[in-house]
Amino acid sequence: MKGRTQYSEVIILGAGGSGSFTPIEPPFVGTAVPFPMANDFFEKAIKHQILKERNLKGDPLNKALLGFIQYKFGFSFKDLKVNKLSVEEVYIELDRLIGNRNKSENWTEEELNLYFAKRELLEVIKELFSKLSRHYGPCKYHTILAERVVENESVVISFNWDILMDGALYNTDKWFYETGYGIKFKRIYFSKKEILGEGKKSKGLLLKPHGSINWFRYEDLAWSNKNGFTAEPVSESEMEETHLFEFLKKKPPRTHPVHMRLYLGKDYNPPIKKPAEIDIIPPIPPGQGSKLEERPAFKRICEQTYLAIRNAERIIAIGYALKEPSIRLRFKNYRGESNKPLLLTLVNKSVIDPEFVKNYKEIFNPDKVDLFHSFEEFCNAIKL
Repeated sequence: MKGRTQYSEVIILGAGGSGSFTPIEPPFVGTAVPFPMANDFFEKAIKHQILKERNLKGDPLNKALLGFIQYKFGFSFKDLKVNKLSVEEVYIELDRLIGNRNKSENWTEEELNLYFAKRELLEVIKELFSKLSRHYGPCKYHTILAERVVENESVVISFNWDILMDGALYNTDKWFYETGYGIKFKRIYFSKKEILGEGKKSKGLLLKPHGSINWFRYEDLAWSNKNGFTAEPVSESEMEETHLFEFLKKKPPRTHPVHMRLYLGKDYNPPIKKPAEIDIIPPIPPGQGSKLEERPAFKRICEQTYLAIRNAERIIAIGYALKEPSIRLRFKNYRGESNKPLLLTLVNKSVIDPEFVKNYKEIFNPDKVDLFHSFEEFCNAIKL
């Protein structure tokens, strides 16, 4: 692999990659962790006591979120223990309703409940992913993949909110949070201490078009004519200013917030200010759009994502279903602009389905296709 063109290899990570979470450290070595997928997220959040209806005193918990799910989807807390309600579907609906609210600064009780339901949902997402990562430690297969990424200086495009890949890359000592995400972090805090974050060049790149649970943003309840519900981002000249908290070296990952600085003007005084929340984007259906993805950082991530696809000589798709029509179209268009030969590697239990493979071929038009039935099988092959 020596002498490859930088970023000529692109790895696409989907939910199936996280679904193969297998710890590498005692006492859980080799034990598969049932990582939450979209359709069983609430079931696992209840199982791990992240989503609760009441505390030990009997006081209501997650009242706004559970009330919204009951009203909009007809499921009680008890129903969520067995029902396959998608967390993505709930987030998409909350984002849509909040984005469509009237432009008055006077919030109704119903609108405030939407706001608090969204905040509770993001908190549950953060806590569940963080708890599992912290408790079970680094993933065996992400660790193997991370070594390949830094050796080949590959691009990883992860549509997952979790931080399994992030932690594995950092533990190589060749990839760094401050330079490895493809966006500029102006202010960085490691272990609560601010550092400059300069002089560390990452081997490889991790692009996260849907955001990450260790990225945070501040928002408020006032309406912005320019950007809808979300507050105005900083100008392009200022770019993003963030706060990043490092994983403890060689330790199981924890949650590390990143704060994207928002410039609202010296006279801006919203009626209600809110604290930071994780900066993740729902997979919005075509035609709906989300104001969350219109900010400079995410635009830049998307630009780099599609340029990487266009310039790739090898694309490795791990556990990625390629369901979002807008992403499929962009992938196809960008590959159509490339004259480079392409080796496509599919790592997915669905490779036994001819339609699944055909769909990938139609989008990427590869010269050759390799098939692996699991993340484990692929990792065993690249270790040889």
